Amino acid sequence: MRSTSKEETVTLVHTEKREEINSNSACRLAVPHFCVLLHAFRAECEDRLRAEFRIEMNAAVAESEQRWQNKEQELQTQISELQSELSKSQVSLLH
Repeated sequence: MRSTSKEETVTLVHTEKREEINSNSACRLAVPHFCVLLHAFRAECEDRLRAEFRIEMNAAVAESEQRWQNKEQELQTQISELQSELSKSQVSLLH
């Protein structure tokens, strides 16, 4: 088994430190990239939620408008029937 000299040991330690620093640099570079991806993912999720909300709101508004149109039509029919009855009553009073 070969013994390492003090100079070789120092070189090995410096090499390991340099590799550790390079590794940490890669992590520091990866974190902003991860943050960008996370931000993009969040934005996409928010966009999808907004789109789903708009679809549901539009459907609810359309349903409500349809109900009001049906109610308005029903009331118009009742008005017409009452006007017809009134006309008949007025004619029968005149005869």
